[in-house]
Amino acid sequence: MILARMCGRYTFRDPVAIASALEALGVKNEAAPMAKRYNVAPTQSMPVVITGEHGLTCLSMKWGIVPFFARKERKPMQLINARSETVTSKPTFRQSVQKRRCIVPCDGFFEWKRFPDGTKTPFFIRMKNDAPFWIAGIYEAASADIPAGYALLTTGPNELMASIHDRMPAILDSPAAQAWLKPAPLTQEQVTSFCESHPASQMRADEVSRIVNSARNDVPECVASIL
Repeated sequence: MILARMCGRYTFRDPVAIASALEALGVKNEAAPMAKRYNVAPTQSMPVVITGEHGLTCLSMKWGIVPFFARKERKPMQLINARSETVTSKPTFRQSVQKRRCIVPCDGFFEWKRFPDGTKTPFFIRMKNDAPFWIAGIYEAASADIPAGYALLTTGPNELMASIHDRMPAILDSPAAQAWLKPAPLTQEQVTSFCESHPASQMRADEVSRIVNSARNDVPECVASIL
């Protein structure tokens, strides 16, 4: 079972640009070869940046954290998001945010706008200049029977996102990403400061096809505007 309030899909459309951004950040890449992805979904393995023994390191992890209380279940729940406003106090996340912070490289994400009649319309959101960006995250190391997994932090919406959804990913610029990855304790106030909503003036959102609703569709048409 996958539990999430928002941000259940994102993109990795330009691996070359993302690799260049990782290099500029001072990251050693140990992840699997990066491929173009137009519809990254939970449970899939993707590049994540952590602070390792030899500095900032990019490696592959599964999207979704199995909480400690569910690790013995036959089909344990997987948490793909964590609210930045409460992450230091929730028992499920408070150790991770203090000891296992990460950033998730991407270049866009999807969100669905709900209408009064119950229908939902997908929107593709990214930077106006299409540049890669980092989402603040937390992770859990692998155990004997559960692979390493990560979750994205979310925050309140900016003016652009408010018309689509009441949450958005906690987007970090490069200096903030480097600071987020420093191995030091954080207060809830510091986490909240890191995770302020990204300026709407730098972002755009376009309605896209409902083919993105299925994780089996991982094609350029997922991000093509239909207006």
